[in-house]
Amino acid sequence: MEIFKFPERFKEARKDMGLKQEEAAKLFGVSQSTIAKWEHGDLIPPVKLLMKIAVEFQASMDYLVGLTD
Repeated sequence: MEIFKFPERFKEARKDMGLKQEEAAKLFGVSQSTIAKWEHGDLIPPVKLLMKIAVEFQASMDYLVGLTD
């Protein structure tokens, strides 16, 4: 069972908001390749940025990382 769910939950939330990777990159001040790495699980955003992601996607940080459903 996979506990860390950030890659799939980030991608799902991005798509639910109707954002392309490039648009999400602008929103979060990172490159499109960084977004791709987040979605593949190759990179994890720092906590400060994770907080911004949670606010923008109207989701808790616990939900985004897989601590809650």
